[in-house]
Amino acid sequence: MTSLLLHAAGVATPPTWAMESAAQAQRLVMRESAAGLALQSTRKLADQQITIGASHDRSRSNFEQSEAEGALDATRAVLPAGPLQVDALIHGRSRTTSVYAHDLVSLAPNLQLTLAGRYNDTRVSTVDDGRVQLGLPTTLDGEGRYRKFNPALGLTWQASPAVTWFGSLSQGNRAPSPIELGCSDPANACVLPNALQSDPPLEQVVSRTLEVGARGKLASALNWNAALFHTVNRDDLLFISNGLAAGYFTNFGRTQRQGVELGLSQQTAGFGWSAGYSYLRATYRSSACIVSEHNSTAETSPNCSGEGEIEVRPGDRIPGLPQHSFKLAADWQALAALSLGAQLRAYSGQFVRGNENNQHQPDGAGFNGAGRIGGFAVLDLTGSWKFGKDVELFGKLANVFDRRYATAGLLGANAFDAGGALQAPADWRAEQFLGPGAPRAAWVGVRMSF
Repeated sequence: MTSLLLHAAGVATPPTWAMESAAQAQRLVMRESAAGLALQSTRKLADQQITIGASHDRSRSNFEQSEAEGALDATRAVLPAGPLQVDALIHGRSRTTSVYAHDLVSLAPNLQLTLAGRYNDTRVSTVDDGRVQLGLPTTLDGEGRYRKFNPALGLTWQASPAVTWFGSLSQGNRAPSPIELGCSDPANACVLPNALQSDPPLEQVVSRTLEVGARGKLASALNWNAALFHTVNRDDLLFISNGLAAGYFTNFGRTQRQGVELGLSQQTAGFGWSAGYSYLRATYRSSACIVSEHNSTAETSPNCSGEGEIEVRPGDRIPGLPQHSFKLAADWQALAALSLGAQLRAYSGQFVRGNENNQHQPDGAGFNGAGRIGGFAVLDLTGSWKFGKDVELFGKLANVFDRRYATAGLLGANAFDAGGALQAPADWRAEQFLGPGAPRAAWVGVRMSF
């Protein structure tokens, strides 16, 4: 994958002077590959089914960054003043070996107990090739090892032919990736995906989840499901923005995600539909001071005296995660060869990155932007026509009504004035940046099977 990352980097000069080195062009090349092997054996006994297995997975990532000073043209595109120079050349590796066991025990004809355990051993390494080949001063060589045993317990009870109750308690873990390890220093923020720096180690994320619910079937083949869930993450990996299109990964004490999931579905001759609703309350469960200098409450907390810091308290909502989501889908077999479908996705508003304390307030002068983005709903249409068993013509129309919406946001510094002119850094304003959703788009293609 190759991507071109551009950002403005002005020089502090009096307003009447011309800007020097007004921009910088960055080119990033990232290549990734992965392979794995898994073995599993299952044995059925009188009242139980035992499964044991093992797996080994490997992945490799290569990062190369080049950059050059330049200037912005009238369209704000960066024009490099010279050829791009390679300034980072790094590769990372991840190897995970796992062994696991799963035992399904029938306690009664309608009652089943599940016992499971999985042991993960992960090694993550980064190698700074550029240190030798390019003579760079950075030293990123390092290796981390993460080991964890994760147990799980589940119980399923079929109360009647139409209703089944279930519950589970489980633990999981995730080791940091090479790019997360390589971008964990607040003093060396990354424009992700970006070249890696010499950074402090990160801890693995450990999550514990409790879920209870029920599922069943009503008349007319109407299926339903409902579940409550509660997850606590320890040492969660969060990306903290510095407000200038860059940031770093860090472990954050504890975070919590809890909520409810509801679903309905029905399939009849030639027609099927499904509906799903989810309520998610994702919050921080630890106090912390993080840098967010473009938040209106920066440097106002007596507990966080660092430059540009805000205070995050237990109960503050995690940015980027909407509380409410709803999905509705329908499929119609109009003809033997013709299938038509529609999908509706709706999400409530969310706080933007940089407003982790949920306290940002615009004042129309030094700070702009509400610190959150609004909800949205998008409708997609699909269709397909089968030519025999092996050939299918398909099409999709996404965002039918061409809705304008944002899927993410960030509190940052705007280097341009209302007329689009680049300003000196002293005149940059704290504003809210949005990640726009995809506009209306159409696809047509052919699927063939052999």
